[in-house]
Amino acid sequence: MELFHNCNFASHLCDEIERALHHSLSMHANATESRVQKKLSRLYKGKMLIPKSTDGFLNLPNYPLSDLQKEFLNLGLKCNYMPHLKKTKKTAELELLYRNLCELHKKCKIDINPGVKELLQAESTKHRADGRSSLLTAELRKAVKQLRENNDIVIRRAEKSDLFDILNRSEYIDKVVSLLQDPSKFLRVKKNRIEEIQKKFTKSIENANASRDSLKFSPLQGHYEPGYFYGNVKTHKPEHKLRPIISQIPTLTYQVAKQLNGLITPYIPTIHALRSTDEFVDLLRNSNPQGILASLYVESLFTNVPVEDTIKIILQNVFNHDSLPPPKIPRLTLEYMLRTFTKEVLFRCPLGNIYFQTDGVVP
Repeated sequence: MELFHNCNFASHLCDEIERALHHSLSMHANATESRVQKKLSRLYKGKMLIPKSTDGFLNLPNYPLSDLQKEFLNLGLKCNYMPHLKKTKKTAELELLYRNLCELHKKCKIDINPGVKELLQAESTKHRADGRSSLLTAELRKAVKQLRENNDIVIRRAEKSDLFDILNRSEYIDKVVSLLQDPSKFLRVKKNRIEEIQKKFTKSIENANASRDSLKFSPLQGHYEPGYFYGNVKTHKPEHKLRPIISQIPTLTYQVAKQLNGLITPYIPTIHALRSTDEFVDLLRNSNPQGILASLYVESLFTNVPVEDTIKIILQNVFNHDSLPPPKIPRLTLEYMLRTFTKEVLFRCPLGNIYFQTDGVVP
């Protein structure tokens, strides 16, 4: 299912998008309110009332919006319309899907229908949808275009909330630049070193794959770009700071990093990890703790994670686990890949400047 989700071609997304588009504003608001209210009532063992809001966005600079623009923003984050998909892009994505399916088949993880190749080839020739919806009228589409072409504002998702945030572009850029000005975390480079780094990463993957019994990593194939640095607004924090995020999907290391994550995850202790707020509340109720309950707030948590110390902890758990055998990869190779894949991945900021992160991590 993940492969089909990543491919993002029209035939797969059409039904899901149409269902999202046909939810009205009132239904979206009522569903959100009902879900939150039920959760709070369950946690606190009583009926909880939450403030009612009819807006699906926060207009932080109080920027003047037309009624149609407000109407569109109030449709919510899950309301999207599908743009026209270029035939060449659709064909390339289907070819990538087929290659990934074949890799899974070689690893005996899935069975493939003998005619799947012909089905995907046929799908690449079809035009299934034009992205239009009865919900997005011509007037709303015009409002969307106006928002998209407005260079005075930036619209981002609010952190920990299903809302849009509207910010002054200059203020947003200033906050991004302030995050990147820490020389202990980020280093700006003068040119795009993708080709140079690709050769380096290719060699590390070839070394990892050299051993007959070693875990095999996917080779670097195709065109790659730096990641993209952006921030979601922490509307629940003072000064509305940004949570930094780097989209690494187009980067050299994205697929291999996913393999590394799957490799090390079974070895990481989970005894002190919680999956949800419900689990935390149940733990408190069942353990009947005495004393004072306190919480700690770590400012800029991810960017302050010490990479070298974290790598040492990972290696210690992976190669000295109490019950699991070590993975089929040399310790030095894993250490090298963890270090280079976290500290040498290029990304662009909204101004177009290229950086890489020298310490800390950004999700």
